Amino acid sequence: MVVPHVRPAIAQLAFLHPGRDFRAVGVGRGLCADLELVALRVGDTEIVVSATPLENTRVLLPGSRLPAMAWPLPERFELEPEDVHMGKVI
Repeated sequence: MVVPHVRPAIAQLAFLHPGRDFRAVGVGRGLCADLELVALRVGDTEIVVSATPLENTRVLLPGSRLPAMAWPLPERFELEPEDVHMGKVI
């Protein structure tokens, strides 16, 4: 799911949970790419993600091409300080 316009021109990728049988086979990467297109279609030019720091997140990071953010959005960090915060220009 994409939440458009969490800030001007910034969308949030939310609720991406491929089932166990679909992990590590490219399904998540494909969904990320499709959701980026959704964000672009509504006019956003950046996408951010905050994810629970679990093993699945460590697998998602390289495949999604979403780098960790040096400075997460303060409102996201306040809500989820333990999460891994990622984002990129799309």
